[in-house]
Amino acid sequence: MPWVRCGWTPVPVNRPSWWVSHAAFPTLISAADNKFDLLVSSRDGLQKSSCAHLTLELQGSNLRVNHVTKEPLLEPGRPGCFDEAGVNVTHAPLADGELTVWYHGWVLKRDGGWLNSIGCARGTLQHGLKRISSAPVFDRGPEDPTSLGYPFWFNLSIGRTLFYCSYETYGVPSLGQSYSYRVKSATGEELMRSVSLLPHTGTLEAQSRPTVVYFGGRYRMFLSVKGTHYHIRGAESCDGTNWSWSSDEWSLHPSGNSGEILEVAYSFVFEHQGQLLMFYNGDSHGETGIGLARWQ
Repeated sequence: MPWVRCGWTPVPVNRPSWWVSHAAFPTLISAADNKFDLLVSSRDGLQKSSCAHLTLELQGSNLRVNHVTKEPLLEPGRPGCFDEAGVNVTHAPLADGELTVWYHGWVLKRDGGWLNSIGCARGTLQHGLKRISSAPVFDRGPEDPTSLGYPFWFNLSIGRTLFYCSYETYGVPSLGQSYSYRVKSATGEELMRSVSLLPHTGTLEAQSRPTVVYFGGRYRMFLSVKGTHYHIRGAESCDGTNWSWSSDEWSLHPSGNSGEILEVAYSFVFEHQGQLLMFYNGDSHGETGIGLARWQ
């Protein structure tokens, strides 16, 4: 039962001038029939990322853009703040008309590397988002001394749980220095942090952007893994705490055409009308566009 591609759309052509490139980290807000409201991370001319909103509609095998935001919902933070270089939203639950948006902010370092910390904002699509704090709401500590990001919340039997990624090794890819990060979780009011949930496999050192669903009688996590290029891989658990890699049939590899010649990444997996669906990015970390796949 593999993933079957349903549609693809490039980065919207009719986007506003501040949205120069990218539609990274597609994050579902709501779904109705074949229409989907998403938040994505755009880039400006300085490569700083903002939070943008768009509406997609699946028409046959075509993924059509119906609406593009005129203004960013959330822009980079003030100079000196943890999100001064941009915000990448990865979870945005909607309740009673209000969005609670979880994101990681990033700061570029002089050596070309970067640091991530997790922030939160609230608001609406009509009036934009406001940070609950100009400081991180979940930051580095002894268990995660380098960097952390890609927040995603899920309710487990042990309580509400934050899944995130923690850098094990700092590196500057542009200088050929490798970096390594893994998925972890934090639970309870004190957000007690776990050890890494999944081992590395071969050369797949980067585990990023986890999303979790309960499907087919078990918890399933989907995340991006990277050797030379990204692809999407599944993991599974009976209790949401102890995880193992799923068989490769749960993976999504690049198709070799359209906007996914070399890689697929940054999936958001969800259940809709009894089906398991996945939004994802293609090449160059969301620069080429967004795809939609269905578990067959």
